Amino acid sequence: PAKDCDYYFCGPKPFMGAIYRQLLEWGIPASQVHFEFFGPREALSTAS
Repeated sequence: PAKDCDYYFCGPKPFMGAIYRQLLEWGIPASQVHFEFFGPREALSTAS
C-alpha cells in the first residue's frame, strides 16, 4: 500500500478491525487512516 495517501473505510466491526490493524501493520500512519465507526477506536484493535 502507498504511504502517501489517506485510507477511508466503513463496514461491519470485524471487517473494520481487520483493515485497521492491517494498515497499521503495513506501516501506514494512524493519521492517514480514516473510518466511520460507531464506537471507541480501541474497539477496532480487538475486533476479530
